[in-house]
Amino acid sequence: MVNFLSPKSLINFALSSPKIQEFIKLQNLNVEKLSLNISQKGFVIRLKFFYFNKPLVWKFFTSYTREVKLSTDKIKLCETPIEFGKQAVEWLTDLIRFPVTAVQITGPSFPEIENILQWTKIHECEKLTMNFIDKTEGGLEKFTDLESFDLNGSDWLKPEHLKNCAAKRITLYTMDWDANQLNQFIRCWFEGIEQPINKLENIEIQLKFVPMEGLPIEQIVSGFETKPWDPTQRARIYRNYHKKEFEGGLLNLEHALDILRPDGKLASVSVFDKIVNFVVWHQRFPVASEQSFSDNIVV
Repeated sequence: MVNFLSPKSLINFALSSPKIQEFIKLQNLNVEKLSLNISQKGFVIRLKFFYFNKPLVWKFFTSYTREVKLSTDKIKLCETPIEFGKQAVEWLTDLIRFPVTAVQITGPSFPEIENILQWTKIHECEKLTMNFIDKTEGGLEKFTDLESFDLNGSDWLKPEHLKNCAAKRITLYTMDWDANQLNQFIRCWFEGIEQPINKLENIEIQLKFVPMEGLPIEQIVSGFETKPWDPTQRARIYRNYHKKEFEGGLLNLEHALDILRPDGKLASVSVFDKIVNFVVWHQRFPVASEQSFSDNIVV
C-alpha cells in the first residue's frame, strides 16, 4: 500500500498512530523544500517534493476567511496558530528528517514572533525574509546556513547585526539608515575576516530617505582607501545568478569605488539614487564567455 501512496499522503498517514509514524520515518519522501510563512493572520507550512507536483500544505488560522474557505489545503482553526504551527514543524521535521529551508515572517509585529529568531528549528534555513517587523529578540548569528536574507521595512536591524550574518546575498529595502550607518556596515565587513560576514557576496540597500543633494559616497567610504575601477583587478560587470537580468541580475560597476581588505579581498561600492550596492569579489573575473555576454548587454 505504501508504494502506491504519494509523499503527501504518507505524511498524513503518519498522523494516524505512533507505529505508523516510525514506519514512515524509514521511507525516502524525496523532500525538496520546507518553507514557512508566519504572520499575525496565521502559520503556513509548505512542503515540496521532487518527482511529485502537489506540495503538502498545512495552514493554521484563528478564523475562516474567504481564502481559507476556498482552499483545498489541510487547515486547522485554533486560538494560537503560531504555537500550533511550531508544534507541527517540530513533528514534521522529525518525521521527514529534513530541516526548514525557507522562512518568511510578515508584520506588523505582534508578541508571538518577537522571539521567533531564537527558535532553533529555523536556524538551518537557507532563505530568511522579514517584512515590516519593528521588534525582535535575538540576532542572526545562529543562522549558519543562510544563503539569502531579505528585509523590508524592518527598523530593528542595525549595521552591527550584519557582522554575525552568514548570508551570501542580502537585500534591505526601505532602510532608515544614513551615510554613517552605511559606513559602519562597511567597517563590519572590513574588520570581519574571521566573522560570518566574511561569506558575503553582495548586499543591496534601498534607503527610505536621502538628502536633496544626493547620497554622499565620499561619506559612506570615509576612512577607507578607495580606488576607481581597474580592468586588471576585477570585472566591470557583476553577475548575480540569483536574479533575472531585468531585475538587476547584471550590475555595472564601472564607476564604483573599490576597497581592498588586508587579506586581499576586494569589494566595490556603488550608489545610485536611493540604492547602495556592495559587492565582494570572491571571484574577480567570471568565466570569459559569461563576461563577454554581460558586456554586450549592459552599457
